[in-house]
Amino acid sequence: MVFEIGKWQSLPVLVRAAAMNVHAEIAFYAERLIELWFTPPRSVRVFTRPTESQRKQLVDSLAAARQEMRPEFLADISKWLKTYHLNP
Repeated sequence: MVFEIGKWQSLPVLVRAAAMNVHAEIAFYAERLIELWFTPPRSVRVFTRPTESQRKQLVDSLAAARQEMRPEFLADISKWLKTYHLNP
């Protein structure tokens, strides 16, 4: 279902799920799904850029989740988003 709704629609939800420290299994799975969006083969299939609304939702979800996410994973997300010329 995540891949059916698309990268930019699903990322804000996945970011919030990845920040769920009380549910480690959900957070781990959300991180893996985020990683799949930004690594081959999915990364070479999705060339769309987010709309302004989607970009804002993603930035807002990252800001809200920043304190709860693993710093290494936040660094990975920042690196991936820079390939789309987005600064979280």
